[in-house]
Amino acid sequence: MTGWRATLRRPDGKVGAALAAGLVLAALLAPVLTGYDPVAQLDLDASRLLPPSWAHPFGTDDLSRDILARTLYGGRISLAIAVLAVTVAILVGTTVGMIAGLAGGLLDTIVMRLVDAALAIPRLLLLLVVVGLWGSVGIPVLVLMLGGTSWFETSRLVRAEVLSLRQRDFIVAARAMGVGLPALLRRHVLPNVMGPVIVAATLGVGQIVLVEAGLSFLGVGVRRPIPSWGIMIAESRDLMVTAPWTAAFPGLAIVVTVLAFSLLGDALRAALDPKTGS
Repeated sequence: MTGWRATLRRPDGKVGAALAAGLVLAALLAPVLTGYDPVAQLDLDASRLLPPSWAHPFGTDDLSRDILARTLYGGRISLAIAVLAVTVAILVGTTVGMIAGLAGGLLDTIVMRLVDAALAIPRLLLLLVVVGLWGSVGIPVLVLMLGGTSWFETSRLVRAEVLSLRQRDFIVAARAMGVGLPALLRRHVLPNVMGPVIVAATLGVGQIVLVEAGLSFLGVGVRRPIPSWGIMIAESRDLMVTAPWTAAFPGLAIVVTVLAFSLLGDALRAALDPKTGS
């Protein structure tokens, strides 16, 4: 709690928290903020490609769908995928990093070399290869894919923290008293690595939103007709000159989301790290 209070005292923390809270509330309150169905075609003759107005604050697309509704409901999809994928990545990365760091020896060497090899492969390329081999994927599989390719950095971070902790007196004493590895990890190691893990999770949300939007833009992420910011931009590729609002609002939503969680994560890191300035 002290870390969060220190984060919210920082200007970047306040801005990041406000933007993140606004995005989450807008996604949750989508049915209240708009009365339109995000996939409903209103009127292909009279309501197609309407510019922003009181009736349609973000305008309509080439299928007469309300862009505000699609942006809000798309936020639900993108943020839910990001949070779930980050949860998977943090759970796997933290577990692997703690075990490798505390066990040491050959196990640590093998695990870290595998992580280094995975980090050498661009994530987007790896995801495209997996999707190409798998074929069409649903949202649960997409979450597992994104989370399963996002834990490598977390494992290295946690391992470094554990290597620092394992030489401290309370860890040495616990091992000398015969405390088993599971209890040692749960009671003594995990509480001391949660700070960096929380920072990594916060920063990871914005990164996953960006990757998911890229996959959806390429047609291998969220499938139509489910609204997604990446899909909305992909559908507007040929309309950016004649109807720029069709791509501008989902693009702005992605920018604001990445900015919000980046600011929040940086502020949280500065608040939790005593070596950084205030």
